[in-house]
Amino acid sequence: MEAIRISCAGYPTRKTFDEFVSRFGIFSPDVLRGGTDEVAACKKILEKANLQGYQIGKTKLFLRAGQMAEMDARRNEVLGISAIKIQRKVRTYFTRKSFIMLQHSAIQIQAICRGNK
Repeated sequence: MEAIRISCAGYPTRKTFDEFVSRFGIFSPDVLRGGTDEVAACKKILEKANLQGYQIGKTKLFLRAGQMAEMDARRNEVLGISAIKIQRKVRTYFTRKSFIMLQHSAIQIQAICRGNK
């Protein structure tokens, strides 16, 4: 019982390789494309995140206290940047579409005023 308590104190966060890769794969997009086993994928993600002091077991990844919060904060930052990029593209699309429609309408009004149509 004491050994379990000590191990929980040292590495309180435990994730299966699959859970970890699906949650933090955005740090290393080539991992999500496939072709690598889950252990190698976890190692690659952790290298990209510059995380130290983790342990890799047979079926799970063990993280020290605070490391999961740090990874989640980085993940939220990456997702926030991605959301901003998507919003920018969508706004550009709708603004461009509106501009083209206004330009086309102006040309039609000019043609009517000139008596060409």
